[in-house]
Amino acid sequence: MGKDLRTFLRDLEKAGQLLQIKKPVDVDTEIGALNGEAIVHHKKALMCENIEGYQGWKTVSGITGSRENIAVALGTKVKDCVPLIAKRLRENRLQPCPVVKAGPCQ
Repeated sequence: MGKDLRTFLRDLEKAGQLLQIKKPVDVDTEIGALNGEAIVHHKKALMCENIEGYQGWKTVSGITGSRENIAVALGTKVKDCVPLIAKRLRENRLQPCPVVKAGPCQ
């Protein structure tokens, strides 16, 4: 199971769950359609590596858009995702987030 986004993307790639597009892609007219195609028809995440007008930028989408991708994130099989999540929620009850008056992101 990946500990950060780069590791998770490598795990998706190893599992054959990451489609990578190296050709130039238009952010306004193509990325949305490509993302829909990747998730709806292929059940895979999408990385566009050459965004027109944004030199050096990449986009990634659909990383949790399918059960297969979630299984990769959890380091398990699709059939074991729900039982694993339920087990983790039972063992580690969710705690409310603390509310602060000021923080570094405000």
